[in-house]
Amino acid sequence: MKVLIADAVDQRVEGLFKSAGIDCDYKAGIKKEQLLDIIGNYDGLVVRSSTQVTPDVIDRAGNLKIVGRAGAGVDNIDVKACSKKGILVMNTPGGNTISTAEHTCALILSVARWTPTAFHDIRLGKWERKKWTGTELDGKTLGIIGLGKIGKEVASRMQAFGMKTIGYDPFMSKESATGIGIELFTVDEIYSKADFITFHTPLNAETKYLFNEKSLQLVKKGVKIVNCARGGIVQEQAIVSGLKSGLLGGYAADVTETEPPTFQEPLFSEERAIVTPHLGASTEEAQEKVAIQIAEQMIDAFAQKDIKGAVNGLALQFAFDPDSKPYVELAENIGQILGQIENSSFRKIEFIYGGKLPSKFSEILLNAALKGIFSNKTTEPVNYINARLFAEEMGIRFSESRQTLGVKDYTNSLQVSVEYGNGKTRSVVGSVFNDTEGRLVRIDDYDMEIKFEGDFLFYENEDRPGMLAQVGAILAESQVNIGSLVLGRKKENKKALTVLTVDSGLDETILKRINQVQGVISSVYVRLN
Repeated sequence: MKVLIADAVDQRVEGLFKSAGIDCDYKAGIKKEQLLDIIGNYDGLVVRSSTQVTPDVIDRAGNLKIVGRAGAGVDNIDVKACSKKGILVMNTPGGNTISTAEHTCALILSVARWTPTAFHDIRLGKWERKKWTGTELDGKTLGIIGLGKIGKEVASRMQAFGMKTIGYDPFMSKESATGIGIELFTVDEIYSKADFITFHTPLNAETKYLFNEKSLQLVKKGVKIVNCARGGIVQEQAIVSGLKSGLLGGYAADVTETEPPTFQEPLFSEERAIVTPHLGASTEEAQEKVAIQIAEQMIDAFAQKDIKGAVNGLALQFAFDPDSKPYVELAENIGQILGQIENSSFRKIEFIYGGKLPSKFSEILLNAALKGIFSNKTTEPVNYINARLFAEEMGIRFSESRQTLGVKDYTNSLQVSVEYGNGKTRSVVGSVFNDTEGRLVRIDDYDMEIKFEGDFLFYENEDRPGMLAQVGAILAESQVNIGSLVLGRKKENKKALTVLTVDSGLDETILKRINQVQGVISSVYVRLN
């Protein structure tokens, strides 16, 4: 066995591999061209965030068995390409948690008391006590958007300063939040109630510019914003506008929309903006911890002792199994639908297997459904390995059972039902055709049959003539091509559910137009990864 360390990590890692009888080359900072030339010689690859493990690298990696990321995020690794080639991807979730949480707290204190900016003035020979009058944290309200590991650690530390902590997380139950001293609210409610707001969410289509110009209309005057998560969650132009108008009392961030920035951005001209160069995980302890952790994980995996921190571990086990693969894909697709069809938190998830084949793969199928539900909604890496544990940590109840689902002509089928925080319960049933092709066969009480070919537009409407024509016209005007269409009807209450597969994304403007059509009750766009 031979391992390549391509990014700068604690050099004791090299010794750990060699002590386990694994050859190791330390080539931190290796260029892409050099990596392509030599990657075929290695069984393992250790990276941080600099080295990009792209499909062309994977194509050259004829012997590669494991890619280890010394850190949590795997944005720089093409996990899908690794899975297709049978390469295990591992990371070290949680290794940076304390460092990032502490840095967030440091920025909250900095923007409360202006220590960095006041010291900057001192360096310029200025002694301006009145200008940098601060704010006490005791008795103030801290809004935490995203209550994963980091968000919870921030809450714990800032509660020690006497701060009242409120928060939002789409997966955390009221009971779990209460247990750690946090009261749950919507994002807009947090904007209106909090004296300080900190973000701890992933960056995706739903969280892009989560704080924006419109948010300024909701906040308490003088609120201070902190972002140690991802650049782009907070719109920098909105921050500049808020600081100039006095709506915002200050801004502190460890991330920027463009990294590294050009330093010509308007944000850097604002006196009451404090920015650090993405230092959240930059502590000796964190770097040592994640480096040693990934080495130990890879050594155990090479020795076939244990698999920890696997991003795609069970996916590899089942990916090439012709019997289980279509059911795994079906379960994850159903989960993705239920994760997006309601904009609410989750209370309970019920998984039902209908037929012998789904029951045979029950261990992986429930995990796949949970993975689909949580995908792109949390900073925590949720995968086939840790999906159940993640649900438990968030206080979400889940159950599984085997029973006849009563869906005509579908012997082997899966049903996932979700009870949401808004009081609604939604369910989706899917089945596998010809042992290979997953299809959606029921949504709530609507029976239908539709393939997973593209993303979905679901809209419920009054069952009367002309509805489809009006919605279709909006899509046509927006240059959105319809792949397929299925209609379910409830004659007793004169309602219908239309499900369209679409070849391109639908933005909020299109959905708003559809919702304004007379007779449309609701609509939602669901993206399938």
